[in-house]
Amino acid sequence: MQETEAKFYVQPLLTWFLLVVYPPFGILFLWIIGHYDVLIRISLSLLFGLIYLEFLGFYSSFIRASIYSLIFAYILYRYYKIKEYEEKIHTLFNDALNDLEVNNIIQNYFKKFAPPTNCFNDCLYFELYLRKKYTIIYKHLTLSHKEDTFINIVYQASDFINNVETIIKKDVNEEKIVTINKMLEKHKAINEHYDQELNHLSTILSEKLKLTGDKFILYFTWELIKQSSIHYYADLFKEKYGDEFKSVDLSIMNDVLLKYVSLDYLHIDKNSKDLTMFTYFLMKYGAYKENNDYYTCLNTIYNSLDEAYKDRKYHLFKKHLFHTSDELIKEIETIEVINEMKSKDRFMIFVSDLLKSLGYDKINKPINNYIDYIVSSNDSSFGIQVVYRSELDEKLKSEVIQDLKLGLTINELKKGIIITNGSFTPDATKLAEINNIMLWDKDKLKEKGLLAKRFFKHQYRIEPTNEIKFDDLTSIPFNKITMDTIDKMSGYEFQYYLAELLNRKGYKILSIMKSHDKGVDIILEKNSLRFGIQAKRNKNNINQHAIKEIVAGIPTYSLHGGYVITNQYFTEEAKRLANACNITLWDRKYLETEIQKI
Repeated sequence: MQETEAKFYVQPLLTWFLLVVYPPFGILFLWIIGHYDVLIRISLSLLFGLIYLEFLGFYSSFIRASIYSLIFAYILYRYYKIKEYEEKIHTLFNDALNDLEVNNIIQNYFKKFAPPTNCFNDCLYFELYLRKKYTIIYKHLTLSHKEDTFINIVYQASDFINNVETIIKKDVNEEKIVTINKMLEKHKAINEHYDQELNHLSTILSEKLKLTGDKFILYFTWELIKQSSIHYYADLFKEKYGDEFKSVDLSIMNDVLLKYVSLDYLHIDKNSKDLTMFTYFLMKYGAYKENNDYYTCLNTIYNSLDEAYKDRKYHLFKKHLFHTSDELIKEIETIEVINEMKSKDRFMIFVSDLLKSLGYDKINKPINNYIDYIVSSNDSSFGIQVVYRSELDEKLKSEVIQDLKLGLTINELKKGIIITNGSFTPDATKLAEINNIMLWDKDKLKEKGLLAKRFFKHQYRIEPTNEIKFDDLTSIPFNKITMDTIDKMSGYEFQYYLAELLNRKGYKILSIMKSHDKGVDIILEKNSLRFGIQAKRNKNNINQHAIKEIVAGIPTYSLHGGYVITNQYFTEEAKRLANACNITLWDRKYLETEIQKI
């Protein structure tokens, strides 16, 4: 395709009428609308043509009309020629969009290199960078603008981009200029990286499509990326979350936004990938089908989400105000619901919520692919690997243990947990035991889910208690305490003494109950396991009633086990019941031994 001028000859009909009937008015109109290049060409042609004819003495109305007719005919010829060029370029662009090989190249680029179009700020600042580095001329043209002509046919900056550039160029808002320039500087390195990738991709596509003109090829490729992003990320969002929106009319924005904010696992941050994919989803399937301006669409959605989010919080408040605890518990996702989920993302959301419910802190995502979460509990850190299986009968083999082991080594961790909705082979189970890795299969998950659910149902929250320490209750130094001293303590003092003793033995004290509550006086944690302690300072031996109390308290607080500690001894019935219920007993002799170890 021959490079030639375009677009700038496409003037309003009024312009051509004025140029033919009375050239001075036509020239003035061209001056007003700013097409100086056309103005210069026509003015010089008329001026020198008429001067030359008048010099030769051939000037007449007929000749003047003939010259005007020739000029007008040439302009019409150029106009239709440019239309032909536009059609060819648009056809070339549409063919590229529909070309299977080109689509595969673009999709591989999306999957392996993450283009700037998957993030609002990256896309915005890269496009500003692109337009600044590879300037396109729209007005005030010189006589050489062939490549820009083709760029103007295939690429037009959105109003949003033009407004940002206006702010920068015209100094209309000093605060915004400072912010934009800071962000441009911050994105300098990433923009250069994107630029390099774009150049590589444009070279590949130019060979495939036989394009010419370096700058034209670059913008052609950039426009391909932007258009392809709509389809790629819209379909990706539909694949992951489309089921959630099946009951919603996508053309009704208010309903769509309310649904989006109701899905707590989707981010509403302007720069999040979730919001970008959601925007493309609506641009392809929803209310923005006729709008290809990603920036304007995302801004509109983002600004509307704030109101939708406020409505969401109001409805949650209202629900919790008027519904009973049992009704709310029914809405907590269980492992049966997870088994029906069709993506790892949804399963990971469940796992994250479950870990929080079970008391794991600081749930962070590492930078490598071997571990999905790093969590903390009782000052110990664990590496979590989440393995989702669409086929629940498929057993996980020992390779997953090796992967987590590598991830633990990279992150300098000693303990790990593999969580799956499937199950494990015997070899994997054996290897996990050797490497200090816990395995949570679908049965274990169900058990953990019930524990978490029971915890919420009873609404007992375990909070750290640091208001009173044992040293505040007595003037006797801790290391001077003997069994005789303990015999003289009140039940309250004994409770705090045991908390201090266990704390010094490495247990984390989560709570000291201010009264005898559900059979549990102290809640502590060690090695990510929680235990309840019943403190029995008594004058007589302890019978099985104390065992029954601690057993009843374990499910109330979602504990893994219980202790009964006393300054006396236990009856035989109490020992038998404790052994049957897996309750640990510390009698007077055992307690004295533990005190001496401190």
